[in-house]
Amino acid sequence: MEQTKVVLADHEIPTQWYNIQADLPKPMSPPLHPGTGKPVGPDDLAPIFPMNLIEQEVSQERWIDIPDEVLGKYLIWRPSPLCRARNFEKILDAPVKIYYKYEGSSPAGSHKPNTAIPQAYYNKVFGVKRLSTETGAGQWGSALSMACAMFGLELRVFMVKVSYEQKPYRRMMMNTWGATCFPSPSNETEAGRQVLAEHPDSPGSLGIAISEAVEDAVSHENSRYSQRGQGVYARSIDAIRALNGAGYGVDPDLDLSLVFNPGGPFLPPPQKRLDADYRAELERRFGIRFSRLIVLTNMPLGRFRQRLEQTGELEGYLQLLAGAYNPATLPGLMCRHQICIDWDGTLFDCDFNLALGMSVNHGTPDRIDAFTPAVLKNRKIVTDIHCFGCTAGAGSSCSGALTEGDDPTLSG
Repeated sequence: MEQTKVVLADHEIPTQWYNIQADLPKPMSPPLHPGTGKPVGPDDLAPIFPMNLIEQEVSQERWIDIPDEVLGKYLIWRPSPLCRARNFEKILDAPVKIYYKYEGSSPAGSHKPNTAIPQAYYNKVFGVKRLSTETGAGQWGSALSMACAMFGLELRVFMVKVSYEQKPYRRMMMNTWGATCFPSPSNETEAGRQVLAEHPDSPGSLGIAISEAVEDAVSHENSRYSQRGQGVYARSIDAIRALNGAGYGVDPDLDLSLVFNPGGPFLPPPQKRLDADYRAELERRFGIRFSRLIVLTNMPLGRFRQRLEQTGELEGYLQLLAGAYNPATLPGLMCRHQICIDWDGTLFDCDFNLALGMSVNHGTPDRIDAFTPAVLKNRKIVTDIHCFGCTAGAGSSCSGALTEGDDPTLSG
C-alpha cells in the first residue's frame, strides 16, 4: 500500500521553536503606542503581557527551547501528520507533489493550541493567575480555554456577540474547560458599556472584543491579556519591506499585490484612485512599494451578512448593490471564465456559490468526474441576489475592479 502520511514518533517531536527574526535582512519595526505613536518599550507592554513573553517577542535568537511542560501538553496530539494530497494531485494533473499539515487533531480542533499552550504556561510561571482574551468565531477562545485549564489559570473570554449567539457549541467548549464567556459588547467593561449605550443592538466586532479584553486585563490584579495576533500590523509592514528587499513589488517580474475592501456596507472607491493614494502613503510613511492594489466589494455573505442583519442594514446594502449594477462588468466576471471545485469534486460557478452550496445546475454536469469543457463553457450560470456584488460599480473579482470607470455608483 502506498504511504500517504508521515507521522513522527513521540521522541522525534521538535524541541525548539524557530524564530524568523534571526534571519530577516533587518530587525522588525517595534509596535507603535496607540497614544503617542512612538515605538513601545517593555514597560509599556508589562501591564498587558508577562515579561517572559515580552522578552521572547523581541528575541533575536534563531532557536528557542520549548519548555518540557509545554512539550508534555503538545504530546497529547502532536506530532501531527504531514499528508500527501494524492487525489488533489491527480485532479490537477500536477507535476509536483502536494503536501499539507493536518492540525485538526488537537482537542480544541484547530492549530491554535500551538500558541495558546505556551502563552498560558509562560503566564503561569510568571505568577499570573488570570487571563483575558477576545475571540471571533470561538476557535481561539476554545484553544486558550483548554490551555488555561491545563495550567490552572482563570480565563475570561469576550466573544463577538453575533458569534456568541450563533455558535453556542464553541461557547460550551470554553465553559467546559472552565472559562467564563461574555457576548461582546458587554456590560463588563467601560468600552463595552459605551458601545451598548450608543448601539444597544450592536452585533459586536473583533475590535470591540479586543478593547474589552485588554481593559479587563489591566484593571484586575495578577491578570494579563492573551492575544492571537500581537503586533500583526507592524509585522505586516516589515514583511512587505522584506519582500521589497527581495525584489517583490520592485522588479516588474516579481508581483506583490495588496488587497482592499470597505469597512462597512458601502461600495469601495475607484481602484485606480485608491491605488495611487495607497502607493503615495505607504511610500511616504513606511518606504514600501507594491505592484498593484486589488479592490474588492464586500459580498453580502457569511459574517458580513450576519452583521448587516443584526444592524438592520442588509436590505439597504442589497438595494445599493442592485442599484449600482453595471453591465460593462459582465465580460470580466470570473464565473464566465473559471470553475470552482469543492474538496469532494462538486463543481460551482464561483467560490461565492460554493459558500452558499449552489452547485452548477441547469442540466450541466456538476462533478469533476463528469467534467466536459465544451458543455461547461456554454452552461447557464446559477445566480442569486449576491451576484450584484460582482457587478456593482466598477465590478469586483479576484483581480479587483473589472472596469476603468471612476464612478463607483455607476448603474446601467
